[in-house]
Amino acid sequence: MDNNEKQAEEQVNYKLSFAQLFNESFMKRYTKHENIVDFLDKSPFEINSLEDFEKIDNDAWDQYVAENSTFKSWEEMNGMAGAELVANQMKKAFKL
Repeated sequence: MDNNEKQAEEQVNYKLSFAQLFNESFMKRYTKHENIVDFLDKSPFEINSLEDFEKIDNDAWDQYVAENSTFKSWEEMNGMAGAELVANQMKKAFKL
């Protein structure tokens, strides 16, 4: 595998942590919490793993998101976090 192929594979397999996606700046701007850890800890759900998070009822989680952020749903919050992350990475890449 040449270097370009390896780099492309790494980009495809790149996974973000919640802390990267929902950084402190994002959380302070859009939620009632300082960071994603606080947002998760203050929820009415027991979240100690990804498996715990995935078991949460979607409607109940959306309600928590709506009550504790400027978003109406988790999908909306997640989408905005992703869009902002990409925009910030583009700015860095092109030194804007």
